[in-house]
Amino acid sequence: MAAPRTPEKAARLPANPSPQFAPDPRPTLRTAPEAVVTAALSALAGPAR
Repeated sequence: MAAPRTPEKAARLPANPSPQFAPDPRPTLRTAPEAVVTAALSALAGPAR
């Protein structure tokens, strides 16, 4: 996400813990399982040689 270009725009952005903030569901649901599988495969592979 690009940074706001003016202080006025920055003031209107909600903070992450804000009830007005919600991630876009499609990329989140596409990326989360990939991250979990990658972490599991890395953990099961054992230490790097």
